[in-house]
Amino acid sequence: MLVDSTTVTLPFDFSAVLSGYQSGADAFTGRNPIFTSANFAGGGTVTAHFTALPPGPTPLFDLHDATYQFSASSTAPTPEPATLLLFGLGAGSVFLRRRRR
Repeated sequence: MLVDSTTVTLPFDFSAVLSGYQSGADAFTGRNPIFTSANFAGGGTVTAHFTALPPGPTPLFDLHDATYQFSASSTAPTPEPATLLLFGLGAGSVFLRRRRR
């Protein structure tokens, strides 16, 4: 039972689609996204502070504030296709040059 106030800290995970729009009207209708990221995910901890409301027939509380602490991403960066292509061309040219000698 809440006497005056209480604090709750819990872990959380999320995954979502993040999209950016040029205007509020486009965001409302979902048309013409500037970008979309399907693998937007993360996690962390949330700390919520609750304060008790005046006594009544049922105990009520009010969410005073919440603080989200996001943890660092644990995924490794993925190289771009152009980077992989340049690496492959460089490795192939080194292989061909050594083979000719």
